[in-house]
Amino acid sequence: GAAQAAQAHDLAQAVADIQQQKWDDALAILAPLSRSQPDNARVWALLGLAYHGKKDLDRALAAHTKAATFPETRPAAHRRSIASH
Repeated sequence: GAAQAAQAHDLAQAVADIQQQKWDDALAILAPLSRSQPDNARVWALLGLAYHGKKDLDRALAAHTKAATFPETRPAAHRRSIASH
């Protein structure tokens, strides 16, 4: 529906912000999504990338750990968390 389309647009914007290293812009989109969609693995994975970009490694690790609890993201999130150390 419309809500899903809006969320998909928000995620696309967050991805674009991360690619442009606009960490705060990405976090402004992703932090509320992580609260409204706590089961969305993609949101957590992107949140981890944005926090990592800001060098907020504690929050990055927490977000990647959360993303890794979802079966569809486990291998990618696991690889990212290893690569970041």
